[in-house]
Amino acid sequence: PFSGFLDGTPEVILKPISALEDRLPMQGKTDLLVAKAVAAMEKDEHHEAIELCNDALSMDTTHFGARFQRALAYYALGEYCKAVSDFQLAQQSPTAHRHKLHYLHYDLALALMYVGRLDEARHEIVHAIKRDPTNKMLWVARGIIHRRMDRYKDARDDYATLRHLARKSGHDAYSREVLQSIQLARLEAAAESGKAQAAEEERVKRRKVLDPFEEALRITPERRTDAQLELLAQECKLYAKWFSRFPKDVLTHLWSKLKLLRFEPGERIISIGSKPDAFYIAITGEVSVRVSRDSASTSGARAYAARLEGNEMEVATLTAGDTFGELAILRRQKREASVVAKTKARVLALPAEEYRNTVQLLEDRQLAAKVEFLREALLFESWSEEQLAHVASIAQTRHYERGAAVVEQDGEAQKLFFVRKGVVNVLRAVTEQEPPYSVVNTRVCALTSGDFFGEQSVLDPMNGRYPASFVCDTYVELLEINKRQIDGGWITSSVRQWIKELAVRYPEDAKVLQMALDKQIWDKRQASIVDMLARERIRTSGARSQGSLYANPVKHRSQWR
Repeated sequence: PFSGFLDGTPEVILKPISALEDRLPMQGKTDLLVAKAVAAMEKDEHHEAIELCNDALSMDTTHFGARFQRALAYYALGEYCKAVSDFQLAQQSPTAHRHKLHYLHYDLALALMYVGRLDEARHEIVHAIKRDPTNKMLWVARGIIHRRMDRYKDARDDYATLRHLARKSGHDAYSREVLQSIQLARLEAAAESGKAQAAEEERVKRRKVLDPFEEALRITPERRTDAQLELLAQECKLYAKWFSRFPKDVLTHLWSKLKLLRFEPGERIISIGSKPDAFYIAITGEVSVRVSRDSASTSGARAYAARLEGNEMEVATLTAGDTFGELAILRRQKREASVVAKTKARVLALPAEEYRNTVQLLEDRQLAAKVEFLREALLFESWSEEQLAHVASIAQTRHYERGAAVVEQDGEAQKLFFVRKGVVNVLRAVTEQEPPYSVVNTRVCALTSGDFFGEQSVLDPMNGRYPASFVCDTYVELLEINKRQIDGGWITSSVRQWIKELAVRYPEDAKVLQMALDKQIWDKRQASIVDMLARERIRTSGARSQGSLYANPVKHRSQWR
């Protein structure tokens, strides 16, 4: 049923298949998880897609679809190094030959390009073109890679091939765009050969670049059109993860202020002791972060130093997507480190005041989102806006991966938690009343968006203990309030009573033990059913010759499940 799934509509296909999930074999369940990951990707739920792919890979570490989809999710989140790793592992999958590998080579080439590994990116795109030489998208990608490698003559040849393919398929508009690109590539090739007149023409016709993002990037901020600002806001998350925290309207405003700067190897971007006039984002190349030897010896940075140069010591190397220069802006103090270009580098600069305003705007929006979330919680339904704003201001947002333990049972209750996204399992550990007195861990319930836990930090701030362990079943976002920050003025007797009524009901130890016993009985019953089905299949199919698989049904129970 999953044949051709990636080219179909996930939601439509998933609906009837999910109903049969319990009856699917192991391979079918793995495929279903990948199918759900595809559906999550269509909804831009990239973290959820990664979790589903992780589950699929835990069943089959060589599953092509799981590797490929997880790579796409990492790519969409701007984590290109992880995407490269998964794309390469997908190529090594035993079933990789069944799929359209030219798309895999294409995606891997783009990811490699964004991490600056241009030679490897060119190698992958060449492989993709060998598998599908008439695919115009592949020729466009190779042309862009050649341009980034400053191989303008090769880019010119790529665009010439692209023009031929476009005309052959009757795409006139595409052909005109290709003609412009070929013209620019020829001029740049001439400039590379030292023809001054051609180089001047290239500078005049700079707007005729194939990549619209690059075209908009090179223009000064005040000259960018609304369409270019919108394009930059849409695509910039692929260049630096820092952009992913902002909504589109904020990004559009930022691009009206961000300026592209170019630096040659050895050129200084920031100097120690200078005023913090801008915040920087590296787009291409590498830059070196350096501190003075005196400050390095006092701060302990000497242990991490890679190289000494003059009176400065290199402590870090930043690459494409990294940011620097923000600490001095926020602290309103002079620079404590220098930043020097190690290779040819392109850097985006945002004025310091704009950076402060943007950070403040983001904090205000996050505060408003917290207030809105708390307003919808039953615990705060009768509270005033002032009270909600106070609670939101002291609440910290925390993110947890699947399987992470938020708090442990019997630990000191220091925080009150609100589940904003995801599912949290509540696990109770109880010691048996009879020998061998073993500890039984049982899942008693699950908490979702709007639920809270850790109320003991409010009800008994001196001696409160967590009555259970809270473990994330999915990717989880929580709001945390430390009991030391809670103002006793708003914890009235009515609030305490309301907290008690809405809090999770934790079963008594005897009930937890009974739940664990019921689960053990069901597990044994399930195992006996699986064994019975295995023996029945042997009897009816006459498959005794396959003794290696069926001789011991208990040993191979996981396969039958």
